[in-house]
Amino acid sequence: MPKVAKGRRQRAYRPKTKTGCLTCRIRRIKCDELKPACLKCTSTRRVCPGYYVPTLDPSLSGDMSLITTNSSFDILSSPQSKRSFAFFMQRTCSQLAGFFGSDFWERLVLQTAHHESAVRHAVVALGAIHELSEQKAQISDIDKAFALEQYNFAIRDLLAPLSRNEKRGVDVCLIACIIFANFESMAGHRASAGAHIKSGAKLLRETEWDQQNGMIHHQALGSRSPVDLYASPGALARIYSGLDRECTTIKGFLAERYEPLFYEDTLPRIINDNIPVFFRNVEEAKNCFEYGCYLFQRSVARAAEPPTDPMNYHVDFEARVCQLIENFEALHLKYSHELQAFIEARGSSFTRKEDIAVAVLQLHSLDNHISCYVQYLPPTHRLHWSEFMPQIQRMIMLGQKIISYILTDSSCGESTISFNLDMGVIIPLYNLARHCKDPIIRRQIISLLRSFKRQEGLWNSLLVANALDRIVEIEESVWSEVNAHSDQMRPLIVDPILDLDSKGGRLVYTRQGQEINTQIKIVEEMFTW
Repeated sequence: MPKVAKGRRQRAYRPKTKTGCLTCRIRRIKCDELKPACLKCTSTRRVCPGYYVPTLDPSLSGDMSLITTNSSFDILSSPQSKRSFAFFMQRTCSQLAGFFGSDFWERLVLQTAHHESAVRHAVVALGAIHELSEQKAQISDIDKAFALEQYNFAIRDLLAPLSRNEKRGVDVCLIACIIFANFESMAGHRASAGAHIKSGAKLLRETEWDQQNGMIHHQALGSRSPVDLYASPGALARIYSGLDRECTTIKGFLAERYEPLFYEDTLPRIINDNIPVFFRNVEEAKNCFEYGCYLFQRSVARAAEPPTDPMNYHVDFEARVCQLIENFEALHLKYSHELQAFIEARGSSFTRKEDIAVAVLQLHSLDNHISCYVQYLPPTHRLHWSEFMPQIQRMIMLGQKIISYILTDSSCGESTISFNLDMGVIIPLYNLARHCKDPIIRRQIISLLRSFKRQEGLWNSLLVANALDRIVEIEESVWSEVNAHSDQMRPLIVDPILDLDSKGGRLVYTRQGQEINTQIKIVEEMFTW
């Protein structure tokens, strides 16, 4: 065989293959298209994925025709890109928008994708991985090839200006991080999803907002005027603050910087003053509820601030918390009354989705009400969970109603799992199972969580059900021990708490040590991402 001069060796030309199995297309070799598996794959001990082409929902064709009418969507020239973008518009947006709808997902992301190739690629990648998650419980690397390619293109285009020492809009980066986090979550990579959320949250904290002229500035990414922003700081802040519990601290940070944008300016006046509340729509009812929750979280944080008089801190702290709970119980009663008035006045004209959205608000309102008395009050002032049986039964009914809607919602298609970032159903049911010690009700809640597959931020319905199983097991074993040794000192146990972060979930609780007045902190790893 004649030698080729050094530097003259060239790779044989391989045209891009557009037919055949996906494995051969990735390898860029001609597929013989034998069925059920091609010879090119079987002869080399590779897995042939076959030639299945999923049927396109007829309603997607209208969306696709809109996509191709503008030259700015040149990256959607391939059929798969068009399909994935259409799927994002029809299915992904509606799921991520949640029960209340979302201007961010249903308008702002699409507008940004129109101008920014990084967001466009990210949207295509998210639509592709979401469709795969609806088709298969387990997604292989071969299945994800196209979605991963688009995901990498999105990261490349997002970082490209920075590699040229150019400025990159901080709002584009924040939007991209949200999409990337959802992509990783749908791909089953919870740790990577959490990393993107943390990156975006850090970026948001580093961003300065000038209330005088509306300019936002980031030291590395530069400045943007309000007219150049694809999404306002307030809109982005609300998305990040709702992603998971790790980001709740962002709300405290945003209180001073973004509060005028975070919620309507009139809400503090309505809540703090004796002014009647009238909700014109579900969105206003939700905004008012969220603002009340934010005020409560901020007040609790301030109540726990270091004391000026350490000697009287314990007494003062209990007094402050009791007064705080009393104030917010009055706020809860006012909100509940106005929400019921809104339902009675407008309920007959609610769409099915609006009806469920109101049920979600009622579920969260009851959760907050019970939590105030059995969790946030100082131990010597707390009420017993059995005093809230009517509210507990109401929460069970609302949970059943919401989950039934999720299971029959056409926007979820035949999916193996549904996704949501907004106010959901998993956390209130988890809190209810922790607070209520009735064994029958607890198992009813666990059964509810196992009846559907859903991801709400970092909260997965099946994993939370497993954690609650373990919580019930721990507590019931302690109660059995107490009954068996009723003449001895009762073992000390603090309600196990499921601690979730980007690494996974663990139960944290304390038990009585072998010596009197000693406690042992126990951490049980439940799952890792």
